Amino acid sequence: MSLGRGEEKSLLLEDLPTEVLLVIFKYCTLKTLGNICQTCQRLNSVVNDFIWYGRSQKALVTNQISADIKNRSSHLLSAGTKCRIAYNWVRGRYSEKIYHPFKTKHLPWLVLERDRLWLSKGKYIRAFQRKSTGLVQSSSLFLKGHSDDVCRFVSVDGLIVSGGRDGSICGWSSDSGRLQFCHSGSHRADIVTVDMCNGIVVSGSHDKSVKVWGVSEQDVLCPRLSIDVGDRIWSIALRSQGDLCCVGSAGHQRIPPLHLFDMERGCEVVQLEHNTKAGAGMLDIHWESPNEFLSGGYDTYLGLWDVRTGCKQLTWEDPYDSVIYSLASDNMYTMFCGMALHGRVHLWDKRHRRTVGKYFMSARHSSPVYGVAFDPCNLFAVLDQSLHVLDFSVFKTTPGIRNCP
Repeated sequence: MSLGRGEEKSLLLEDLPTEVLLVIFKYCTLKTLGNICQTCQRLNSVVNDFIWYGRSQKALVTNQISADIKNRSSHLLSAGTKCRIAYNWVRGRYSEKIYHPFKTKHLPWLVLERDRLWLSKGKYIRAFQRKSTGLVQSSSLFLKGHSDDVCRFVSVDGLIVSGGRDGSICGWSSDSGRLQFCHSGSHRADIVTVDMCNGIVVSGSHDKSVKVWGVSEQDVLCPRLSIDVGDRIWSIALRSQGDLCCVGSAGHQRIPPLHLFDMERGCEVVQLEHNTKAGAGMLDIHWESPNEFLSGGYDTYLGLWDVRTGCKQLTWEDPYDSVIYSLASDNMYTMFCGMALHGRVHLWDKRHRRTVGKYFMSARHSSPVYGVAFDPCNLFAVLDQSLHVLDFSVFKTTPGIRNCP
């Protein structure tokens, strides 16, 4: 059909070349892009294939790039969903549920997996199944073995390994809950931290020693090495290869609060540079890569260290000068810190110096965040009397709070 005189063919946005559309969409806000996606099939395809994908790779919390975050994600998100939920994390839009409130105060710990969340309370470890409606306590996975409180535990390759105040190390099958070993008298004092990698278990205690154990094919814990650090141990983290162990101590008696030990020889391999005050102990450590790890504790700083130089590369200071009790990371951009007061969790972006977000758990009293874990949609934080789950996949802008038994 030919156009008559005076008639002009109007050029629509969807008629523009893809290259031109990408230039225009680059200046659009998240809300505007969402509205554009609902106009027509072509614009929706351009935004999803080019804009959402590029932004999702750089998104905070939801990028799902590292294998670690994929292994604990209940499902993989589309590029557009990643951007939307990342916006909720930064803006603080979430709903909160409180699970399994404790009658007495404890020093709990948690470990997050794709299908389960493990939680220690007193001398027991419980499993919660992750459902679309929330957490459901598993009646069959109730781990017993310690005679006193569990201080720290890990889940590696189908094995749950824990250390307790009774000085013993216990191990269970994560599938059946069967107790596979219980090595009593492993240390002369409380075992406050453990880690495991490639069949090697490392434990740290207030008796100022670090011990290395091997797990045999008969599920027997065999002693291999004992290291006298000379100061109380607070935290331990094994490198993924299992050849290097980072130990955080109390920082007393002029002994640095961070140490790196060779697991075969038991000797300190790198002297880390320190300018900390006495008592600035390290309460948690997390390996970011084979050459970098995060540390946090009484010095109130989140620090990124490089083992090749033995120096701190970057630091992030808590704006309220509070002690860091627990750490979590996606090994990319996202870092979480569980703080000592008011049930507060801080969100940091490794690419920026200032804090991105902070979340306060709705507890009845001030409590440290003893353990923190996350996936792209949820933040899990355990306080001295309750487990809190913040859901950031919601569409509502006002946080809702609901107590769950």
